[in-house]
Amino acid sequence: MRSAAECALFLVILSGLCAGCIVVPIEKSECIIGTAIPKKEIRFIDKGVTTRSEVVQVLGPPTEWLEIRRILIYEWVSERDWFVGR
Repeated sequence: MRSAAECALFLVILSGLCAGCIVVPIEKSECIIGTAIPKKEIRFIDKGVTTRSEVVQVLGPPTEWLEIRRILIYEWVSERDWFVGR
């Protein structure tokens, strides 16, 4: 998998060669469905120690709850902005 920097560089070079336009992904992304949970907010979870009720208390209700496997699912969709210049 390519890094974001490699993809951005590729797009800049490709757009420069094609139509004289430049397309650059902007690092800012916006959550459009659900609530994004940053990694720093889940560091409190300790496998085998943290209870489900503690997770729900901190993160809120999950999108789905699979009781068979004892899994809480938190789902969100984010959108990345693009800059197009000429």
